[in-house]
Amino acid sequence: MKEKERDKTGRGLSFGSHLKAMREKKGLSLSDLCLETRLTAATVLLLEKEDWERLPPPAFVKGFVKAYAGAVGADTETVLAMYQKALEKALPAATDGFRAATAAAWMLQLTVLAAFTLLVAALVFMICLPGEDAGWKPGAQSAMPQARVAGRPEIRPAKILRIKMTALSDTWVRVMADGVEIGRFELIANQTINLTAKREFNLLLGKPEDIRLSLDGKPVPVASKAGQAVNLKLP
Repeated sequence: MKEKERDKTGRGLSFGSHLKAMREKKGLSLSDLCLETRLTAATVLLLEKEDWERLPPPAFVKGFVKAYAGAVGADTETVLAMYQKALEKALPAATDGFRAATAAAWMLQLTVLAAFTLLVAALVFMICLPGEDAGWKPGAQSAMPQARVAGRPEIRPAKILRIKMTALSDTWVRVMADGVEIGRFELIANQTINLTAKREFNLLLGKPEDIRLSLDGKPVPVASKAGQAVNLKLP
C-alpha cells in the first residue's frame, strides 16, 4: 500500500483513497460515477485526491460526498463522518473560518435588526412629543408644526440583491445566500430562476459555460474551464 494512501497513523486508507476503493469495488468507472451522481470528473478527482484547497466550501462538498456514497452503496453518515474528520485534520483553520463566517453573518443580521428596531422606536417617540400646541385651549388658534413633519426622517427599505440565472442547456447550480445554503437547483435548457439575498451569494456552477448570470440587472462574466465546476462569490 502506498504511503500517500495511508492516514497519519498508518492504519488504513485516507478518506480520498477510501472513496476510490469503494468505487472500484462497486465496479464503477470514473465516467459511470459521474453519470450516476451528475458530478463532473474534475470534482470526483478532487475528492479522491483530497484537494481541499481547490474544492468548494464544505457546505457544497457534503452534498458531493452524499451523492458519491449513495452511488457506491455506502452508509452516508459514516462517509460524511470520515470526510469531516479528514477535513479537520487537513484544514483546521479553514473549517474554523467557515464556521466563524457563518456565525458572523447571523450576528450581523441580529445587529441590523436591533438597530432598525431602535430607529423605529426613536421615530415614534419624536412623533409623539408634544409641540408648541400642547397648551391648546378651546377658542385659541393654533397651527400644526409643519417644520417637524417635513423634517421627519424617511425610512427606506434595505437594499436587496437580486440574481437571475438562465440555463443554455441542462445543468445544475448550488446556492448559498448570506452564508446559508438554499439548495441545489436542476435546470433544463432555457429555464430561468430568480433569487434574492441581503448581502451576498455564493454559487457553485456545475457547467458554468452553459449558464448566464446577472446581478441586479447587470451581466456577470464567469471564467471557466470546460467540464469543471466553478465556485463564484457575488458581489
